[in-house]
Amino acid sequence: EAAVGMAADGADKTQSWYPTKGRGMPYVGDTGVHAGVLLMDLAKLRRAQVQLKPMASTAARAWGYAISRGEHDLFNIVLSKMQHLVHILPCWANARKDTCGHCEGELVV
Repeated sequence: EAAVGMAADGADKTQSWYPTKGRGMPYVGDTGVHAGVLLMDLAKLRRAQVQLKPMASTAARAWGYAISRGEHDLFNIVLSKMQHLVHILPCWANARKDTCGHCEGELVV
């Protein structure tokens, strides 16, 4: 059961940062996720006994300077180990035209 919702980092693997420039960094789904839109059901995370803060600290120590996209990288590293908890929103939900200009259902802001 999903406890976290995040937008896909791109429309496909050719546009997304993680498959093309991620240098082996683990990521969620086919393209990675972007933290611009972050939905969390804290009750579900607690029930699943997910403790994001210590997991993010461990990831930060392990990946060090390879983390160039801040929280985006940390969420991808941490959530890549529990992808069953993640609902990936379409990339247009993040309202980023740089990696999602041709997505169907494009968000108008």
